[in-house]
Amino acid sequence: MRIFLCFVAFLCVSVIQLHSQRVYTFDEYYNQIVTSNPLVLEAKYEITAAEAELFGARGLFDPVLSGGFNLKTQDAKDKLNDLDLSLEIPFASMFGPKVKAQMRRAIAESTNPADRTSTPFDASIGVSLPLGQGIFTDEKRNKLFQAEIKPEIGQAKFQQKRNKILVEALSLYWKWAEAYQQVQIAQNLFTIAQERAQQLRDRATAGDIAAMDSLEANLEVVFRNGKLLEKQQAYEQASVNLQVYVWDNNQQQTPLPGIPEPFQTINKLSEQEIQAAQNDAKLLRPEVKLLQLDRNLANLDLNLANEFLRPNINANVDLMMYGLSDVGPGNLKFGLTMSQPILFRQARSQEELANIGIKRIDLQSLQLDAAVTADVNFYATAVNRTFDQIQLLISEVSLASQLLNFERERLIAGETSLFLVNQRERFLATSQEKLAKEQSNYFVALIYLRWARGII
Repeated sequence: MRIFLCFVAFLCVSVIQLHSQRVYTFDEYYNQIVTSNPLVLEAKYEITAAEAELFGARGLFDPVLSGGFNLKTQDAKDKLNDLDLSLEIPFASMFGPKVKAQMRRAIAESTNPADRTSTPFDASIGVSLPLGQGIFTDEKRNKLFQAEIKPEIGQAKFQQKRNKILVEALSLYWKWAEAYQQVQIAQNLFTIAQERAQQLRDRATAGDIAAMDSLEANLEVVFRNGKLLEKQQAYEQASVNLQVYVWDNNQQQTPLPGIPEPFQTINKLSEQEIQAAQNDAKLLRPEVKLLQLDRNLANLDLNLANEFLRPNINANVDLMMYGLSDVGPGNLKFGLTMSQPILFRQARSQEELANIGIKRIDLQSLQLDAAVTADVNFYATAVNRTFDQIQLLISEVSLASQLLNFERERLIAGETSLFLVNQRERFLATSQEKLAKEQSNYFVALIYLRWARGII
């Protein structure tokens, strides 16, 4: 009975010690990762890079100012005196028009009369736009349209990287919590053996029992001490693995600030919850979003390929000004250019390749849809089966504890041996270790279910 009371007292002291130590909660660990971990911060550059790419694509439609001046003299006379300035403003709207303002001066005596301008210059303002190929899109507009999708792609890539980091890091927390529980179980078992060995040594010295009983107790102390060292080593390794992900806001690694929180209450997933997770996965998984965005990009490529099937016709209209006085609506310049391949083989090839790309993405979508559903089912099954295992192990621990108490009462009455009591204690500890392992597996499976759902 005295040994049993020591066991109960040690458990109470352990609980008091647990409450006196700083608990590093799961939520605290999660928040520290998402705000300070270098890998998560690096993943955010996917968004920044996409925004930079969009900014660069918009630069394709920046106004362009160009000009040049040439002067050549002979015998103090100008043989060449040309000045050319122009401003071109492209637009990304339908028809892709370009507004252009130009000023030219060519006044040297030897200038070709067709190129000679009025004094002090000739000027024009006009617009050019396609009438066939290029009405709806062209290569520059297609690059801009695709770049406008890139921020969404960057966000999805960031989410994909972030989820991968979190699912690995958060799983380590519960492995760390399991290792801590294993140390507590081994420590309890070792302390009981020490208490018993001391009592038996005192009784053996007094001649109340045979020295062999004391030797057996000492052997059990050595055995349990070895097991405790193994569990402590595993806990230290789990702590090292976890600390890799723990950083402060200054990007400095920090030590673990406390011990893990105890395992919380668990629940079994219902069919409605599993169905909701499947529906969420088809909408929220980054892989699904990326494939949808890839299809949008492929559609833009198809639109561009269809444009190349039209003839390339461009019209130019300019209002001219000759000198400073000759200005009026009658001074117009109109131009029309056209080019068209006879067979359109290159354009048809691009169209076919774009269609192939879309069909490939559609087939990949079918496979991905099945894969994300399978991921949810796999981890939901793991959660529920682990829940069932935990319920069985709780019963096993309860029965093993009752059996140990009966065996200790028999030992006090002299009806059993110390060897059997040791075996009962070991079996109880083994059951407790299995329970801690399954509890850890439950929360790890829950994290992977959140990953499969797309919400983590």
